[in-house]
Amino acid sequence: MRLPVILTFLQKNYSKNLSSQEIGKELGIYPGTINRLLRSATGHNISSLICNLRIRQATVLLQSSTKNITEICDIIGFSAPNHFTVAFKKQMGMTPIAYRKAWLEGNENP
Repeated sequence: MRLPVILTFLQKNYSKNLSSQEIGKELGIYPGTINRLLRSATGHNISSLICNLRIRQATVLLQSSTKNITEICDIIGFSAPNHFTVAFKKQMGMTPIAYRKAWLEGNENP
């Protein structure tokens, strides 16, 4: 019952800089419980899950907008464009700029 509440909260607030303590306070759930539930259900800890949500939203923005990398970085909640680029490349296998270029060239699933 708690897991859907946690996941919904993260999906709505992924762009904010939140810790498990802050999330726990907001939801009335012990932070250790949040981490345990997330790891059990998704295989990811809270920071990894938030990063994945941010990268997923970045792919949407790269495909559907003309915003530059710095603007996208700000929108999705990364503190620095270089950190965003490293995280994006780790998850997607290419930089955000390469991803957008591949998308624009017709590779719908770069």
